[in-house]
Amino acid sequence: KQWYQRRVRGGIYLSVSGKADGGEVELFIREVVLRPEMKEQCSKFFIFFNCECEPHNALILQIVLEVLDTLRITSSPTMSPYSAPSQARPNLPIPAGYTLAPIQLSHIDHIIQHQRESDEGRSESMLRIMVTSGIKERPSVGVFVDGQPDTPIAWCLMYQSGGLGPVYVMNTHRGKALARLMIREMQKRVEEVHGARPFAMIADDNVASQGLFTSEGWVKGNNFNLLVRK
Repeated sequence: KQWYQRRVRGGIYLSVSGKADGGEVELFIREVVLRPEMKEQCSKFFIFFNCECEPHNALILQIVLEVLDTLRITSSPTMSPYSAPSQARPNLPIPAGYTLAPIQLSHIDHIIQHQRESDEGRSESMLRIMVTSGIKERPSVGVFVDGQPDTPIAWCLMYQSGGLGPVYVMNTHRGKALARLMIREMQKRVEEVHGARPFAMIADDNVASQGLFTSEGWVKGNNFNLLVRK
């Protein structure tokens, strides 16, 4: 079993991997959540469980929810992981009038302006750090209108965790399979750079993204990500 925790902005990220015993999970959650510094400084917790099979996953989730209820802490499942297919699908043709190219640091302000509209959970400073590191340190892909290299109309980056995201297409350019185009291109680039298949964490209420990724052969995993608010 592996247990670890680390501070993230505004909260604590807890991770449990391996087939953990229910009693151990209960003690672990209670010990971490009730620490004085946690109660005073943190308004939320992100708890990520990597369990070996679906029945065990459900059991652990039930135990965690019961523990949190006794501590009078509310919770709700938020995201699930999707893994890319073992073999990347062929690249799609780029629609006429568009160009595919990596995102540059000069595009940061433009991206943040549009991401803030769909990402209410992050502050502008958090978005800036996330986008900057994604552009400087990891593969990225953007879609541009021909002759307009300074303003991407769609983009796909990669989080520090290794997951794809954010995947964004401006409203006026949707319905042209641009997100599908970027996902295939990013899988190819991630495999070339890192030698591993990418994954994506998708919100459980984001039906559109779930449908897009599953139609591309991505498979939902047994993990779950729990957001806990004090």
